[in-house]
Amino acid sequence: MSKAASIIPRSLGVLAALCFVGAASLAIIYPPLTTLRRLLFQLNPDLPQHVQDVVRDMFGDEAWRMVVLPLLMRPAWLLPLSASVVLAGLAFSLRSRSDVSGQPRLRN
Repeated sequence: MSKAASIIPRSLGVLAALCFVGAASLAIIYPPLTTLRRLLFQLNPDLPQHVQDVVRDMFGDEAWRMVVLPLLMRPAWLLPLSASVVLAGLAFSLRSRSDVSGQPRLRN
């Protein structure tokens, strides 16, 4: 396996770990049912409205109602936790695929 090929799964694994730590931190620091919208509002009171304007301008009202609004109503820790699961799966897939490709195949 080349060095460049081994960097990608490791980088994805590190990003997955960072997202997991971020999700755990959010779950510990804030009340468990704090929504992402409330967290964004605490960071900057104008941020939820700005996000809404940007999404509606770029992708339309349907994307806001069907994709972004349900995400904003979920607990704040759920999005980084989901990202960590996806990134860890990608890291595992890329690592196991590159490890298997160098092995000879047995045929009957």
